[in-house]
Amino acid sequence: MDILTAFSRMAADMDKNIDQEIDIDQIMTSELKGIIDYSLWQETIKIQESLNDSVAPGWKEDKEQRKYDFWMAILDETTEVLNSRHWKWWKDSNKMGNVDWDNVRVELIDLFHFILSIAIQHDSSSIIFAQLANLETNKDRLKEPRDEHFFEDFWQMFLMSLHTKNLPVIAVYWCDFWYRAGGDVNELFMEYRIKAALNKIRQEFGYGAKNTYQKLWVDKDTGAMVEDNVMAWKLAQDVELNKDTVETMTNKLRDYYLENVEI
Repeated sequence: MDILTAFSRMAADMDKNIDQEIDIDQIMTSELKGIIDYSLWQETIKIQESLNDSVAPGWKEDKEQRKYDFWMAILDETTEVLNSRHWKWWKDSNKMGNVDWDNVRVELIDLFHFILSIAIQHDSSSIIFAQLANLETNKDRLKEPRDEHFFEDFWQMFLMSLHTKNLPVIAVYWCDFWYRAGGDVNELFMEYRIKAALNKIRQEFGYGAKNTYQKLWVDKDTGAMVEDNVMAWKLAQDVELNKDTVETMTNKLRDYYLENVEI
């Protein structure tokens, strides 16, 4: 039996053991006890639905991924996570093994957008929520984040799981690696909203087909040119996590872009 066949069988067995009909009310009352703001989770789903509606009309009905291939998008972002550890010896051998953990988190958030989209398509977002609840209530028992085996495990576990296109397995693995990258549920909510706001700005200023959007922004504090992701995180330092986070961040990013980028 080859490794892909073995993994497929393992994934199928795991799928059988994951109850997709999760009682969210029971989770809320018996497990969370206020640890997770459920309203923020509900808002997260609405944000993703709104974004997809704007860029991928009819996406909810495209469950076979014939027009909008979310699985391919996940694969593409997976390589971005792996590229967060310097491995290109021909560019700079002195940096071999160096890890940009901030970028790991950025790319995991990008992954989350597409995983959540598939979950919404199949009315299975509760799988993600349940695993986040499990990890959040037990995070004191988890191994130290950013462990030395993170990338090896990400390659062997998450990347391999994409072969099966098994949503429950992939959703659970994503949550596990988010915590292993040093994140928790509130940081997920916040960083997701920062990226959601940036995605709105990208669309507003011509990202994609129009090709008028400038992805490199000048950092007015240093004069350096940095990617928009970097500036977005910097501008978010004084922004609070609440129901207005996306609107607040969108306004900040728009003002900064107009003043310092599109000039």
